[in-house]
Amino acid sequence: MNTRQLGFIGRGHMGGRIARRLVDAGIEVLGLDTAPERAAAARARTAACVRDVVAFADVVLLSLPDSHVVEAVVEGAEGVPATSRAGHTTKLLNNFLNAAALAATADVMVAGKKAGLDLHVLPDVLNSSSSGVNFATLNRFPKIVDGDYLEGGPTSKRMTKDLVPYIDLVRGLGVASLNASGPLASSRRRCHRRHVGWHPIGGCKRPQNRSDAMKVFQGRAGTVSERRSATFSGVVWADPMMPTIDKVTVNSVCFTPGARTFWHTHEQGQILQVTSGSGFVCLDGEAPQTIRTGDVVWIGANERHWHGAGSDTLMVHTATSLGTTHWAEEVLEEVYRKAAGTGSPRLL
Repeated sequence: MNTRQLGFIGRGHMGGRIARRLVDAGIEVLGLDTAPERAAAARARTAACVRDVVAFADVVLLSLPDSHVVEAVVEGAEGVPATSRAGHTTKLLNNFLNAAALAATADVMVAGKKAGLDLHVLPDVLNSSSSGVNFATLNRFPKIVDGDYLEGGPTSKRMTKDLVPYIDLVRGLGVASLNASGPLASSRRRCHRRHVGWHPIGGCKRPQNRSDAMKVFQGRAGTVSERRSATFSGVVWADPMMPTIDKVTVNSVCFTPGARTFWHTHEQGQILQVTSGSGFVCLDGEAPQTIRTGDVVWIGANERHWHGAGSDTLMVHTATSLGTTHWAEEVLEEVYRKAAGTGSPRLL
């Protein structure tokens, strides 16, 4: 196998940097990208098609944005031969760990600032004497505290792009990822503060648009829950957990047995995290899926769906809705009975 000749498909934010390092190491690289100029920027030769890359090299590296693009390259008419999906799966798992560490460390650093700790010292302490050390404490936040976001981590859009395939993967495997909602919600709410000269850690000038600032919303202890009826069937109670900001809405919703939403879509998607009981979620045209305590559901942008409790169980979930919600017609009783008949969930 000739490892001095490599094929490289995908020359974006990450792929371009990797390709340049290979060329600098004296390896001949034939590259392919939807933007041909990227190969030239990486000082690599440019291929005309996937077939040319496969013919050129025994080893072809992929640096592509998501699972759908990888599958198109591997399984297309000119597909790259692949004997295993282990590498791609491992990358998705690593993406989630990276996002979880970044989101959790961001929370810790904000709390440290609020507590009056020296944010240049805090990462040093975490890294030298704490089991909380991770890639973000070692490499990201020492730069972020000085306002250097370029080396501080991925953008919100890129992190979301990395997380959604992971959620699709674990959903397909039937694995409950109890911690997925935190990093995903964090990535959707991260503002581009590098463009407004402020961040909650470094303490620079605050932006004029106050919706970009961090806010803490206290629990609604003693506040009466809201009865929802206009777009729900059955008895449903909701507790708004924060007011809608930047088209992000968070509610804790309790469905009594048999209660469910109408058919609806969300402009940019929705995250459901079941905190108690069990029920169903159903995409239009697909079989309903049972969801239980601890399950996290990602519903993509503009996917028509409904969700609700089982026929003899309560269900409580936290719903993070992204963008405008568009409500449609009621889920008919016979449609719901058919879902419940597929195996009515029992409270665990």
